[in-house]
Amino acid sequence: MSRSILLACAAATLSFQTLHAERHSSEQETLTNEEEHEWLKSVEAEVKTAAEAAKVKSMRDNDVPYRASVLYAAANAAAQFGASMIIERKNDKKKPLTMGATFTGAGWVTPFLEEIAEGDGAPQCLLFVDLGGGSLTGFIYELSGGSYVAPDGPPAEYKSKNNPDVSAFGLDIYGEKNTFKDYSRKEGQELNQWAVILAMHIRKAFRTLQCSGSHADAVWIRQTGKIRHLELVEKTGKMWDVQMRSALKFMMKDQSGKSIPFDYALLPSDKEANYEGINFWTQGNVNTFMGELGTAPSYNKLLLCQVGSSSTQASTCTKCTADTADACTKTDIKAAGAGVLGSLPNEDQDAKNCTANENCFPELYTEMVQLWARAGIKDLGEAPTVAVLNSFGYAANKLFQWCLAEDGDIKNICDATIKKVQEARVVGACCLVKLATAYGGFAAEGSYCTSEQVEACKE
Repeated sequence: MSRSILLACAAATLSFQTLHAERHSSEQETLTNEEEHEWLKSVEAEVKTAAEAAKVKSMRDNDVPYRASVLYAAANAAAQFGASMIIERKNDKKKPLTMGATFTGAGWVTPFLEEIAEGDGAPQCLLFVDLGGGSLTGFIYELSGGSYVAPDGPPAEYKSKNNPDVSAFGLDIYGEKNTFKDYSRKEGQELNQWAVILAMHIRKAFRTLQCSGSHADAVWIRQTGKIRHLELVEKTGKMWDVQMRSALKFMMKDQSGKSIPFDYALLPSDKEANYEGINFWTQGNVNTFMGELGTAPSYNKLLLCQVGSSSTQASTCTKCTADTADACTKTDIKAAGAGVLGSLPNEDQDAKNCTANENCFPELYTEMVQLWARAGIKDLGEAPTVAVLNSFGYAANKLFQWCLAEDGDIKNICDATIKKVQEARVVGACCLVKLATAYGGFAAEGSYCTSEQVEACKE
């Protein structure tokens, strides 16, 4: 098997074509309240036109139906558990509608690095690669005092979305913002080519990033995303990890042709969730997060839910008090991951023939309920709060752009909800249920929201 994959990789490298794409600046500009108000007034007519166009969009285009199902999954799950919500904000000029908590990113990397540093033979200079479903990020670290720290001077990281010039064999691999399209359902040579593309990004990261003038002694790669669920849970037999290791052996060489040592593995969703929980609850991030909120919930009532492009992780800490998480240790984290619950659809979901007036992806809601239950939401008692962060904010932003152009009750609920999100305040779950179901054009499952709760959403 390995030999055939190597031959496929070799053949592919002879035929690839270079993609050229304009790089987009990642710099963000913060708006003042006055500027934001003027912006909202100036674009409302334009948003209304876009919203009306979205309403008549063919339901075979699953962009809106999938986003609505993701939003609904979190909102109705929160309503079912009697929980309020804190929604991720996006604080930049292009997306001024949702402003909020800044705790994002691959928090699982920090505790994972601690494990490497504590192990035998820890490399002095380490390139660590977080290979996600939508992007690849490489970080360079030096071992100092028993811990890994970023070396002095830029650059300290490599992002695939900022390097779209890496050869892609003529495949259409990039989606919105130069993120990877879903490749988890690919087969045969095209899947082999994806493995080589990713290996080429990792090789470029190795050649780009340095510790004090020298390249990394070793490369550690952990892969998340939808493909890890197919391999580790559904066991589809694609043997992706074999293909990826073969591509890395073929591509991972320095400029002199010497092989670069690497350690590659798929990271199980539950393990990723546990690392994320350790980082949030025991390493001070929960305090930073709480400090950014307009109204902070009790520590012992909070569930963290981080929605990625292809998977979601949730966690609680059993040793929190109402006022602090200081007693939390890594053994006190209750965490769970869902490998196919993400903010972007996979290839099969994208091709699904959706029917108007129905929730096209009801499995997302079921997955969310089960995920939060495994992460300990029932242990929090009555009236918990769920912080739904990361890429969930992008779906929420699209929803708010749409509902700004509505009228009547939807517009009133939209205005009040946006204000709460902008101020980093708790949002009623039923408010988001009402907006998400109107956005997706389907009815809510269960009877978790009363008319009084929905009416209160206008305030």
